[in-house]
Amino acid sequence: MRLSIKDIIGPRCIIKDDGQKIYEEVHEPLKKGETVTLDFKGVTQFASSFFNFAVGQLLKDIAEGDLLRLLQIENLNETGRLVVERVIENAAKYYGDKGNRPPRSPRQGEYLVKMGMNLFFLPARYRAGFSIAS
Repeated sequence: MRLSIKDIIGPRCIIKDDGQKIYEEVHEPLKKGETVTLDFKGVTQFASSFFNFAVGQLLKDIAEGDLLRLLQIENLNETGRLVVERVIENAAKYYGDKGNRPPRSPRQGEYLVKMGMNLFFLPARYRAGFSIAS
């Protein structure tokens, strides 16, 4: 399977919704062991949020080694390749280390924090310096 990212998304791959579109296109073929090529020819801007949704979340149920073998990326500049590598590295740690993550809340950017016998939502701006008790 080969996808032209510019044809699907356009020249700017920045927002998570666009990354989600790519994820939905490639997830099942990759799970079935098919090779998928993402062609970034004509893409002039990108952001890690796009790659987090397009590629990072694939590691929820696809092994890192399989993803690296099956997902091919073409016509992405060196900076873009570094971003994708970092996204894969971080996602592999995140999805592979489920026992050491605080549970996510339904509200984006917040975590459930256990303090004593109670659980509290802790917005991202207040998380610095807090340790998560189990």
